[in-house]
Amino acid sequence: MTRVRPDGGSGERYDVLEYADGRCEVVPAGEGNHVVAAHRDEDRRQQRIATVTVPVVGLLAGAVGAAWLLRGLVVPVGVGLLIGVVGGAARHRAWSPTAALPEVVADDVSAAIVREYVDEFDPSAVSSAFDS
Repeated sequence: MTRVRPDGGSGERYDVLEYADGRCEVVPAGEGNHVVAAHRDEDRRQQRIATVTVPVVGLLAGAVGAAWLLRGLVVPVGVGLLIGVVGGAARHRAWSPTAALPEVVADDVSAAIVREYVDEFDPSAVSSAFDS
């Protein structure tokens, strides 16, 4: 016998994620918060990489420019490093992680409620977000 849930649904349960662009994704119940956490972790990783890369590129540009133009390294490398650090700080402050992060808009809901968020919802198309 299938148990009826408080929202009137029965059977499979789902989480609905919504992105800033209005796109929705449906995952099995209980996975929505894990998907959001995985997106946040990836976003932080990319932010760290970008913030570190900008000063390194500035330093390399200063060194190459100095070697080619002036044959002296101290001032151009210092200027390149300063430009890189300022660029890295600006990049870090301008980073907008929330633009790409999903939000759980419905959790542990029936297919009937998912259809309010997703047109042409097909329960058979839902799979774990963490399947490889």
